[in-house]
Amino acid sequence: MDFNKNNLPDLFQGSVGGLMKSFDSLFNESMKYVGYYFSQPISDLTCYETGSNMVIEAALKNCRKDQIQIYMLRNGQVKISVENISSTTAQNDKDEIIFQNQCVQKVERIVTLPCSPGTDKVKATFKDGLLRVIIPKREQAETIIEID
Repeated sequence: MDFNKNNLPDLFQGSVGGLMKSFDSLFNESMKYVGYYFSQPISDLTCYETGSNMVIEAALKNCRKDQIQIYMLRNGQVKISVENISSTTAQNDKDEIIFQNQCVQKVERIVTLPCSPGTDKVKATFKDGLLRVIIPKREQAETIIEID
């Protein structure tokens, strides 16, 4: 068996060598996106109260408005959901697809509110990666409970 300058037998220089290059390319291309798949889109979440409102602020990195959904749950909780669908395709020199991947990532955070929310005038804005949800507090009058 003859050896070449890469110390590989000639057997690996033909079609097997091309296959090995394709695997190397596939591995290198797929590793570019590993950090993206495991990053958390909801990185920082803050809740606070003002005089008449409760405010939730969430830093949503690399998100678009159409990927975000906000739900008011029955038990005084707010659910923020972010869904990202991405696809990757790698082609060889002959424009043949050698790798194709589709990834769906969904992250949800649930926030329990400290007091009863008024759900009629909830407002949400999303600008420069910051989601802000403003929830009015429900007016609760003080009542006296009679003892039987």
